[in-house]
Amino acid sequence: AEEAGDVELQLYDVVHVSTTASSILGIWHAPGLGIIAKDVGELTESNSVSGAAAARREFVEVILDGLTPLIGSRLLSDSCIRAYGAKVVGLRPYNRQFGKNLAARDLTPSMVFQGEDWTYQVGDALILEAPKGFADQHKNSVHFASVRELSKGKRKADSDPTKMLVSGLILFGMIACVATNTVELLEACMTAVFLFVLTGCLSLNSAVQAIKIRTVLTIVGALGIGGAVSSTHVAAVLATGLCNLMAPFGVPGVLTALYVATVALGVVFHATAVVVLMFPVCVSSAHEMEIELHQTLAILMIGAGCQMLTPVSYQTNLMAFSAGNYQFTDFAKLGSGVIVAIG
Repeated sequence: AEEAGDVELQLYDVVHVSTTASSILGIWHAPGLGIIAKDVGELTESNSVSGAAAARREFVEVILDGLTPLIGSRLLSDSCIRAYGAKVVGLRPYNRQFGKNLAARDLTPSMVFQGEDWTYQVGDALILEAPKGFADQHKNSVHFASVRELSKGKRKADSDPTKMLVSGLILFGMIACVATNTVELLEACMTAVFLFVLTGCLSLNSAVQAIKIRTVLTIVGALGIGGAVSSTHVAAVLATGLCNLMAPFGVPGVLTALYVATVALGVVFHATAVVVLMFPVCVSSAHEMEIELHQTLAILMIGAGCQMLTPVSYQTNLMAFSAGNYQFTDFAKLGSGVIVAIG
């Protein structure tokens, strides 16, 4: 075989490269080079050929989540075009065996040239040539764990000093109203969102997409369970058993048990759901042991914020897990020490 340095490239040669996500832009802007989509085999719209292409398309790095329709479909298909109107120009597959994304040095020639057998899986990182505005439209989508626009510099709208000032004033006003009990939290938040949209600081589409339906349903379900736990006296029974078990250790023992139980529930449930479930138990425990209620509630708030034992404990954990090439056990190794230190 010829050494790589002895190969003379010819017009229309196709070159497979392993590179960083940000370098894709350099290739796209380079004169005489075109990027071929890996899924449909078509040339992308080169920015060096037409300035209008830059106004129509953008490059975006995404990490697939479980609810995207791409999961299970073949790489060499038009599934991404049909689902999102985007072409796949780069792929960093997620290695299910080692629990991380493959680095460029881990990719073998067979992986690069024989992509027809690849199917999309949760955790795969894709570089998409997508319609302009794709990143803004899908940044809160449940289809992707992470969405990042590959752009050189910030857009003008992102650094508009007038909008920055208006946004700051709205936020400060909302906090002031709630802190002084002038307006209830819900009314203050809804008014702030309305003002953000009205002043153009936030688009209506972005405001709607920011609502996580899975999180809302989880909280609603937890409210029902929490109400049932309280009304059926299950909370009182749990609190009594907890207090009897930890009675030899006194108040510190009961507070420690509440902290551990809250952290354990946080591995599975959203923080808001954990608070709803544990609140009646904390109240009953406070009455049972004659502890100040604010002590048990403080433990509840601290424990609910310690969702760092697994990647699935919180949405941002999953983003870091996919983008940072972490293993599942890395969160427990670091998180357990932090939780002990906080407790």
